[in-house]
Amino acid sequence: MRGFRRWPVFLLIGLAACSGAMKGGLHTPDGKPLGVMELAFQSNGFGGGTLTGTLPDGERVTGNFAEIRRSGLTTGYATTGQETVWLQGTTSESSQQFEGVLNGDRGTSMHCLFRGTASNGVGRCLAEDGRRALLSW
Repeated sequence: MRGFRRWPVFLLIGLAACSGAMKGGLHTPDGKPLGVMELAFQSNGFGGGTLTGTLPDGERVTGNFAEIRRSGLTTGYATTGQETVWLQGTTSESSQQFEGVLNGDRGTSMHCLFRGTASNGVGRCLAEDGRRALLSW
């Protein structure tokens, strides 16, 4: 009973959110630099979170991101004592890849893909008008 009371504390620690910031260059569709794009992320602890940032022209962008999980079917035999049984199930694991959509206060919409952990990674965003950003953190 004593160990059971500690469970909520461990659960809260496991769900703690993390945050960070990324920065990179925003370019025109033909590759001309437009300036620096800054983007902050706040994880919700459940494989997703929020994004907020500023484009070089001062437009503020906000959005959400979610983890792209890898899943599959797993099968095999398991032996327990004298009995062998066939097992089948599904798996789901972290891909360390995230997808997000940003919407700006001046009408910009961007689709973003990120790969990494809370401490480091890279990302790419593409706006509807063809502008693109390469980000790192």
